[in-house]
Amino acid sequence: MRSWNPDLGDRTHFLLLALFSFLILFVPLHRGDLSGSDDALYAHEAKEMIRTGDWWNVRYDGALWFRTPPLFLWLEALSLSVFGFSDFAAKVPAAVLGFSTIVLVYFLARDLTKDLWVSRLAVVVLLSTQFFMRYATHAMTDVPFTFFVTLAIFLYVKSQNEPGYLVLAGLPIACAFLTRSVLGIIPVAIVLAHLAVTRRYAVLFSRWFAGFLALAFSFPALWAGIEYRLHGMEFVRSHATFVLGQAHGGRPWSLWNELAQLLEYPKLLAQRYWPWLPVMMVGFYKQTRAAIFRRDPNATLLVLWVLGVIVPFSFAEIKYLRYILAAFPAFAILSAIVLNDWLPSRRKTQSFAVLYALGAVFVAFAALVPMTLLRATDMRQLAPIADAHTSPQERLVVYTFGQEDWGIQNQLLWYGNRYADLVTDLTDVQSRLESGRNTLVVIDKEAGDRLRASMAEGKGGQIAVLAQSDSFYCLKYSAPGAPAGG
Repeated sequence: MRSWNPDLGDRTHFLLLALFSFLILFVPLHRGDLSGSDDALYAHEAKEMIRTGDWWNVRYDGALWFRTPPLFLWLEALSLSVFGFSDFAAKVPAAVLGFSTIVLVYFLARDLTKDLWVSRLAVVVLLSTQFFMRYATHAMTDVPFTFFVTLAIFLYVKSQNEPGYLVLAGLPIACAFLTRSVLGIIPVAIVLAHLAVTRRYAVLFSRWFAGFLALAFSFPALWAGIEYRLHGMEFVRSHATFVLGQAHGGRPWSLWNELAQLLEYPKLLAQRYWPWLPVMMVGFYKQTRAAIFRRDPNATLLVLWVLGVIVPFSFAEIKYLRYILAAFPAFAILSAIVLNDWLPSRRKTQSFAVLYALGAVFVAFAALVPMTLLRATDMRQLAPIADAHTSPQERLVVYTFGQEDWGIQNQLLWYGNRYADLVTDLTDVQSRLESGRNTLVVIDKEAGDRLRASMAEGKGGQIAVLAQSDSFYCLKYSAPGAPAGG
């Protein structure tokens, strides 16, 4: 009796993997909202570009903002221009580049290993890595940066046979700089390290490498030069202060403290990179041995790619696993190499047939059953109320439990059309209202009740509850003798 062997062919496998990747990303993309940490921040900044008509300068809350390079915001603004001001439009650029990263991993794995099964398995690993897929649906720079790093590595690999590709590799690196500032140096360091370790010194003095560096640095330098020409040292100080603060943040220096930082991302991976962590670790170990003992250039590149991302981020002040997403394509290829060795050929074919069936069920389930985490319910409800009861020139006051909760403010800025002052002193809120500097405050309910009681005993006037959500009030203050708002 013959065993079941549903061989679909190379092109069919690729098209099915690409189709499922697209559907898994885009079918649920219209659901959910934007978190305030970064999603709503970038969406608001892109909305400001459209509102002001100034696509060169980045603005936040009505003021120039020099921390953020503009490329991702240009993509965001383009999406908002096409699809309108919506959460879906804000998430489209990251989703498109997430999908592109998955497709790119297929071709990169193929060129590195010359094995189509490794390519297919690498796509399956990345596609089933919940952490990567999650951030591919966030309006944030992590996945776009990952795409640019992966594209640079892919073009560099292609250049080993056709040197002209090395020049082209400079373009995604320039995009990486224009997405996450100095972090664009990471793929440059990976390429340099690989050329040095594999002793391809002649390439370092070639015209191709000169073109690579020129393309990688000219566009970021042009952006920085124009910003300096427009805004002078204000741009330099603001951007440098932000970058240096992220890089170290004033942590007391000691050799032991610095070395201990190298353990933080392995700990985070041990917590979150499942189910692929054990397979990836085996792959990293085997490729490290191949790099050291066989001097395998492709194994060396994968190892340097992982280290080139994790090591620099290990010394940053804040450590989130999403910061090292640029290493996840390498993780997927490392895992796929091991899986390819472990699985017999017949089992691979049968396993993929089952995976496609499960993928179809998952896509259908995602289309029919909402699985959405709502993170902006309060501000989505209150922002339109605040707009309706203030003039376009009036600034709001935001008070969030006495803390600087920039996430709440970012959501209010994105879902509304008013700028806002984030205040952490409740007496300052009261003085602003009573002095007429502001008339409307979005405030947590506990503090709002205290504010209302205090102002009732104070100078008079009326404070009305225009609306309330689960955790916040939208309050309007009217001076003595003025009609109450709402």
